Amino acid sequence: MKVIKILLTALMLAISIVAFASCGECKHPSTDWRTVIEATCSQEGVKEQICKECHVIIKTEKTEKIEHTPGEIIVVKEATCTEPGKKQNLCTVCNEVVWEYEVSANGHKIGLNWTVTEEATCTEAGKKVRVCSV
Repeated sequence: MKVIKILLTALMLAISIVAFASCGECKHPSTDWRTVIEATCSQEGVKEQICKECHVIIKTEKTEKIEHTPGEIIVVKEATCTEPGKKQNLCTVCNEVVWEYEVSANGHKIGLNWTVTEEATCTEAGKKVRVCSV
């Protein structure tokens, strides 16, 4: 990626020098900007200033990367009774994670029904429990 940026910058500079040198007598009284490479969230863009009269490239500039474009929220890991979950949002352009957050563990949901774990006898009390319904 760094090599591409260096080559692109060198190319822009060479074009600007050649164009300026071939301009001749024009004083560039009126100019326009045009986009050469559209900026994205993963790459800088390039724009050029062009003389409206002689159509020479006067200046070439980089443009800043744009913000990521968030997509749908994705559940990466469902939260359980004891373990937290995770959700994230990916950029629709480059698939980079735009944001990510942890979802709190749900905690146990105690069921309404009792389960007998030890039957009562004439001399001993029995045991019963309610367990998580999830």
